Amino acid sequence: MAITAAIFAGITVVGAFTGARSESFENAIPTINADCLTNRAFNDYADICTPNHAGCLVTTAWTTAACTQQPFAGTWFFGNAIQGSTDNYTEITFDHPIQRFGGRFSKNTTFGGGDASFYSADGTLLATLPMNLPGGCTWVWNGWDAGDGPKIKSITLQGSFNSPILLDALQIDLAPRSPGIDTCFPGTGDRLPCPCGNPGTLGRGCENSSATGGARLDASGKASLQQDTLSFTMTGGKPTGTSVLTQGSLDLTYGVAFGQGLRCAGGVVKRLYVKSAAGGSILVPGPSDASVSARSAAEGDALSAGSARWYAVYYRDPIVLGSCPATSTFNVTQTQLVSWDS
Repeated sequence: MAITAAIFAGITVVGAFTGARSESFENAIPTINADCLTNRAFNDYADICTPNHAGCLVTTAWTTAACTQQPFAGTWFFGNAIQGSTDNYTEITFDHPIQRFGGRFSKNTTFGGGDASFYSADGTLLATLPMNLPGGCTWVWNGWDAGDGPKIKSITLQGSFNSPILLDALQIDLAPRSPGIDTCFPGTGDRLPCPCGNPGTLGRGCENSSATGGARLDASGKASLQQDTLSFTMTGGKPTGTSVLTQGSLDLTYGVAFGQGLRCAGGVVKRLYVKSAAGGSILVPGPSDASVSARSAAEGDALSAGSARWYAVYYRDPIVLGSCPATSTFNVTQTQLVSWDS
């Protein structure tokens, strides 16, 4: 199986930990040749499925010509019972993004090895990394941390030579809840690369002349039309640069070059707040500013329940990097997708 490198350096291998939630499959019985685990995993926080195959198996033992696997802990463990198919992976999808994932994994075949692939909330592949998986029914720890980059929304596990991976004693730590979904990572998936040969890092926008790794936008509060406490914080911009929070009505699939950055917020685009950064950061709305939904309405884009909007900050950067023209004296953060409630 081909192994690809991490797109974001933020996915790192970590040692054994006890997470905020765990799953040892003691409540998932019986599951025999099912598409998904019969009981949702991690105390109703995740689905474990075998897409396109009825391969979910929760069992007390599994004997092959190579060996007999017993549970690592408790009475039950999980395995993907489909063998020999190139799409036999197990998929774990969380209700909300997580920070860390780990557990005990095994192979009851002579084929050691396998891959773990990690995806963000917008479906961007964050990394495909090799797992430590000796064959012969040996339970071993594998664990990963998302670091400061985009958090993990789903994981796929696939054994080498299309052989099953067995799971037990899984652990997760939850990521802080945010009203925004990270998206628009330059150079990943269908997104265009940074236009000046200036890639950023860890889910940020493109690199700027202050070498911060690119500016980042984070959302907090509540995106509710009746109780709007939504706010945005930009970090990693220019120390005192003029910075503008924009709102778009749709996502630009590939993104477009925008100064020294990549812009993905398109459609009806509104400028909601203009601020001067302090230490490369802004927080909007400020104490005397109207709320985000009020500013949107004032600019002619009245939000309704279920509205989706894409937010980014563009900021002045007078020092042009790489091969961009001298007029490219601005840059932009990654994007936050927010869905509005009533």
